[in-house]
Amino acid sequence: MPREDWGEPIEGGFYRDDRHEYRDEQGSRIPSATQVFALLNCSDFSMVDPEDLAWKRTYGDAVHKGSELLVWDKLDWDSCPEEIIPAVTGIEQFFKGLDYQPEATEEKKIVSFCGMKVGTTLDHRGSILYHGVRRGVVVDVKTGSKSSPTWAWQLGAYVPAVSFLALIAQVDKQGKVTPHWINALKAQREFQILLAACNLKLNAGLASLTS
Repeated sequence: MPREDWGEPIEGGFYRDDRHEYRDEQGSRIPSATQVFALLNCSDFSMVDPEDLAWKRTYGDAVHKGSELLVWDKLDWDSCPEEIIPAVTGIEQFFKGLDYQPEATEEKKIVSFCGMKVGTTLDHRGSILYHGVRRGVVVDVKTGSKSSPTWAWQLGAYVPAVSFLALIAQVDKQGKVTPHWINALKAQREFQILLAACNLKLNAGLASLTS
């Protein structure tokens, strides 16, 4: 594939949005965190009605975009879809309660664990007041009604350093936010095991990263 088709430059490589495709600096395909789970059959949506699944993904994307614009004070509430207003309002109040200060949103990069590479997109990175001390934090927003072990593993891939706090903000359609504090070191180590298994499967030809 020509270099110009690799996508936009990101830290550690390239990302092509229309294909949700990551490549390293040499142009080799890199799995995303969610692709790691899919290739290992950790996430299965085959029993979900396709139309319902499509709606949930569209809704989730809209909530994520709303939360991104929110933290930078760029959200136009008048043009905000009515169905996501409760969730975005809940996230707003939740972040205020944490005295959250944003540093980055939708941060795409390719990270390496023991030489194994994975593409990541972090929802929110910043700092909060934690027991009276300002600490670095990464926050992943989830709109699913049922939590999954993959949530913690995914956040483990995103944490830039184990000194960071790791938080999953699960928000429902009424705007209630349920926080899930994650052990960053444990999640990161477990994700490395999954990434190694994924690479073994790919290298053995038992799976592939298809466009």
